Amino acid sequence: MSAISGLLHRDSRPIDADLSATLVTATAVSGPDGSDIINQGNVALAFHQLAVSSVPRSGLVASEDGSLLICFDGRIDNRGSLPQTQKGTFPVDAVLVLNAYQKWGHDCAARLVGDFAFAIWDASLRQIYCARDHMGVRPFNYFLDNRTFAFSSALQGLRGLIDAQLSVNPTRIADYLLGFEYADFDTTFYREVKRLPPAHYLIVASDKVQITRYWSLDPGESTGDKGSEHYRNTFLELLDEAVDCRLADVDKPASMLSGGLDSAAVTSRALRVRPDLAIFSAVSKDAFACGDSMAVKTFTEARRVSPHTSTVDAVKNILGVAEQLDDPFAAIQSLALVLYRQARSSGYTVMLDGVEGDLVMSLPSDYPAVLMRQGLYSSALNSVLERSGHFGSNPMMELLGTMRSAFSPYVLRRFITRSRFPATFGRLAEGSIISESLLREPGLRDRYASLLTPDRSARDSLFSLQASWLEKPYIAVALERYNNAAAASGIEVRHPLLDKRLLEYCVALPLNQKVRGGWSKWLLREALDHELPGELAWRKDKPHLGGSFTLGLYGLMEDRIRMHLGDVSLNSEFISPSKLRRLLNLNDPGPLEQEQLWMTYCLSCWLQANR
Repeated sequence: MSAISGLLHRDSRPIDADLSATLVTATAVSGPDGSDIINQGNVALAFHQLAVSSVPRSGLVASEDGSLLICFDGRIDNRGSLPQTQKGTFPVDAVLVLNAYQKWGHDCAARLVGDFAFAIWDASLRQIYCARDHMGVRPFNYFLDNRTFAFSSALQGLRGLIDAQLSVNPTRIADYLLGFEYADFDTTFYREVKRLPPAHYLIVASDKVQITRYWSLDPGESTGDKGSEHYRNTFLELLDEAVDCRLADVDKPASMLSGGLDSAAVTSRALRVRPDLAIFSAVSKDAFACGDSMAVKTFTEARRVSPHTSTVDAVKNILGVAEQLDDPFAAIQSLALVLYRQARSSGYTVMLDGVEGDLVMSLPSDYPAVLMRQGLYSSALNSVLERSGHFGSNPMMELLGTMRSAFSPYVLRRFITRSRFPATFGRLAEGSIISESLLREPGLRDRYASLLTPDRSARDSLFSLQASWLEKPYIAVALERYNNAAAASGIEVRHPLLDKRLLEYCVALPLNQKVRGGWSKWLLREALDHELPGELAWRKDKPHLGGSFTLGLYGLMEDRIRMHLGDVSLNSEFISPSKLRRLLNLNDPGPLEQEQLWMTYCLSCWLQANR
């Protein structure tokens, strides 16, 4: 992806040449193909380009009278519905967004479709307006105090832009050590730096700060029962539109094929319009012993294409990379890092991915309980029986669990969860290497107790159940991890299944188009049934090779990791010395212990480099 950064002195101090130079280099890794900057007194904006085609597309633009400046990272897909500059011209996306701001002001972000993060300096109002796309595909980090507002696509891009000393955020380190990456939308590993949540805009002036949500999922009118053919055709039209607009500006497109249904669907629809699409896959050395590898082989043979494949041995190409990423959470992206590096070395800069199809096109597993609460007992019973038959579970136990979830009062469910929390939290803490002092961080236990408390609104309807999951931080933090790894490799990842138009259509679908016969993602499977091999379209299991790549990386670096972590005093305020010693004293650590050592090592490297 390209990147943006900017600085506003709220107290009207001019921005000097040294800070301007820092802006130009703030996110040079993310935008390696050139930088531009505009400095207007107490405000400066910079754009850092990752070229995806031979046609240059600046993300830094001024209005004709110079009163508006925009720095823009992203892609706008509803160009035809936005104000045009001149008839017959083909303005860059940054100009379209600037036009939209001139016409609709603060409401402009809600009118956009695409993946974006941008900032607009409005000289007439003496304020800066920033926005992030609906699902959080593009990152936006910012620092704000009484004197300074600074923002950057990259977390580390902020360090040289501000006078204040950034301090490590112990709460986010606890999230990392305890596995609560999804704790919220806005905290970072620095106390003073925030992430702008998806679907929000931010306004900053000398005397004003305003954060506003501009979009939420809305079920709209029920689609009713329009028949399978109607749903299939409409879905494929929207999927094709989502894929096509993510390929329109790309000279050399690529796609990540994991062996699962979602990535296979995206890759298949992309191949219909771009036969030059390059496919990158991670496979096992023994393809016949791995479901993912067999699925990749089946797909590529059926489509008569030759994929670029990497086995776990390719982790040697990312030695020293994962522990230097912008955010420690990205350390587990070893498989993605391998494929991104391979793609970049082969001359590709854009890669399609099929991330998060489960949340978009299906329902969380407790949907039968919602049906029961709505009095749809027959549908609930059929759903329970279908699912138990599909997975081979005990139907009576499934039914009892569904009834308990459906009819136990929310107050009781909340009380039970809260009463069990001390034991639950104790097990989490005991299974990690978090220090006792960090566990006593103010507000930490309340933070996790709140996260583990059942969501009351999710009990109202199937839509509220699905929306409650889609609007939680799960997707945003996953996208931030992918972006972090991709940016370090000079790759831009694009996610067709998170297209706003496709997402809104899918969540409004009737139940029988989301799950049927125990199958999740029914409409996607049925729509691609004649296009994908049956082993892929109707695949039940989906193991993931990512863990084996992380363990492979640990194996290559074990001596370095053990030597580094042997100095347990390095980070003892966050990591328990006794628990770490116990791990290091294991002669033959298992997969869980190896992953824990790897994650601890990456955190320690980040702390040493960024404190």
